Amino acid sequence: MPSGKTGPRTQEPSGAAEHARWLNLVEEEPLDPDRPICDAHLHLFGDGQRSSTSSISGHGQYGVAEFLSERAGHNVVSSVFVETHEQFRATGPEHLRPVGETEFATRQGELCAAAGGPPMLGIVTFADLSLPLDDLQEVLRAHAAAGNGRFRGVRQNLAALPDPRMRAYSPVAEGFMGRPEFRRGLTLLGQEGYSFDASIYHPQLTELVDLAHAVPDTTIVLNHLATIVTEVEPYTDRDVVLKFWRPAMRELAKCGNVVVKLGCVGRSRLGKHGRDERATPPTSEEIAALWEPDVHWAIECFGPDRCLFESNFPTDRQWVSYGVLWNSFKRMTAGASEDELSALFHDTAGRIYRL
Repeated sequence: MPSGKTGPRTQEPSGAAEHARWLNLVEEEPLDPDRPICDAHLHLFGDGQRSSTSSISGHGQYGVAEFLSERAGHNVVSSVFVETHEQFRATGPEHLRPVGETEFATRQGELCAAAGGPPMLGIVTFADLSLPLDDLQEVLRAHAAAGNGRFRGVRQNLAALPDPRMRAYSPVAEGFMGRPEFRRGLTLLGQEGYSFDASIYHPQLTELVDLAHAVPDTTIVLNHLATIVTEVEPYTDRDVVLKFWRPAMRELAKCGNVVVKLGCVGRSRLGKHGRDERATPPTSEEIAALWEPDVHWAIECFGPDRCLFESNFPTDRQWVSYGVLWNSFKRMTAGASEDELSALFHDTAGRIYRL
């Protein structure tokens, strides 16, 4: 298997060009290059038609052109756009303003198709599921119309911890997952045929287990392995964290309506802030060595038919290139069967998002 090639770190001003040069200090040939991949978690920012309204966009322009330029030989055959509060409508009824992101994602999908790139077959955007049900139904129908056949579900970011450094970009109140109005909205979401992407931190897993039991007919897609937090107290002892995370994940796996995305593996352990912390990016061997036990635990709990890989790009581009990231996933699953690999890299995403 090819190894990452590293070189000396350049001393140039910070910025997008310098970051690209830093990422290119590690270059790898794609492993298993013909393996069909559905990238189940892709973010895009800015399309030149109007300014971004995303509160987490700090990536600048990252649209179809940027995405297509860095697939690095991997056989990405489709993708799913996932919510970032990007380009909400600036006017109109407040509850309908998030439909602007679906309009944006639809434009991006059309641009990708026109460029001959992999089709963006699914769109997951924001709706406030605690809205009155009539308003929520109006939002979902507006998303569906704007998605032109691609709208597949909602992500309402639930990730929040008391430490202010760990507040999500759209934080919800404590106990939000238990609120009756939210659960009614989540039930309606499933009745309308859509899934829910759940972005949480690992200490919230017990709340998510309770939520999943309460809405058994709504598919919940757990993002980022439940985002294992180790950078703030009282979670800095990773061994202690895993003693909670592992049994909690096993308990969640008992809920047949939950699947899990395997990704966001750069957090904390590999230099979350990229070149500000590391002279060179990590190689796929390094990533796999650190994260393979956690990824394998999730696959053991849920099974390949309820697990799907995600790039979480361009967010994870802070610390790794697209090609190296997918190589790391392929290294983590080197011993899997063909059926298992097909599920993890493509088929589970296709089934869950009805692509």
